[in-house]
Amino acid sequence: MMKRALGRALGVLSVIVEQRRVYLYRNAGSHLDVVRRMGRFIEIEVMVVRGPRQARTLLEKLLRDLAIDQDQPLPGSYCDLLPGRRAART
Repeated sequence: MMKRALGRALGVLSVIVEQRRVYLYRNAGSHLDVVRRMGRFIEIEVMVVRGPRQARTLLEKLLRDLAIDQDQPLPGSYCDLLPGRRAART
């Protein structure tokens, strides 16, 4: 009901279908997404609880342990990654 009302009021640019698994480790959350017709993605969020140095160290550990190249982040949303869409800048 709310989805329909918002769609009518604001319009719908695109519909993204995803399956998400959420994992928690210390003060970090990892979202593993499978997005229809786009592939697999991971998003890591680290809450700063004992200062930025601790948060950065944890993020770097997770990236290293998961073999993720930290120089290749994708900015924006899944909608921004659709063909013909311009990616948002962060």
